[in-house]
Amino acid sequence: PSDVTAPRGSTVTLPCSARSGRGVPAIGWRKDAIDIHLQPDPRRELLPDGSLLLRDLLHSRHHKPDEGIYQCRASLPGVGTIVSRAAKLTVAGE
Repeated sequence: PSDVTAPRGSTVTLPCSARSGRGVPAIGWRKDAIDIHLQPDPRRELLPDGSLLLRDLLHSRHHKPDEGIYQCRASLPGVGTIVSRAAKLTVAGE
């Protein structure tokens, strides 16, 4: 996977884009193989181009909710789903 390291408290954007001649794909994200639900978390935002914006990255000795393996997923009904290569996000502490 590609590696991204960002300091605690910073903002990072994980890029994603998908195009199809058969419609506009729905973009979603997974972290550690689990779908991310963006609505209840104001620190995470799906940008119009499909990229994932992560704000105010958290990191402590026992609490590292933003670290992990992220993948972008693009789906078109009746066509299928593709998943991006993995990107590993590491949050640097103190």
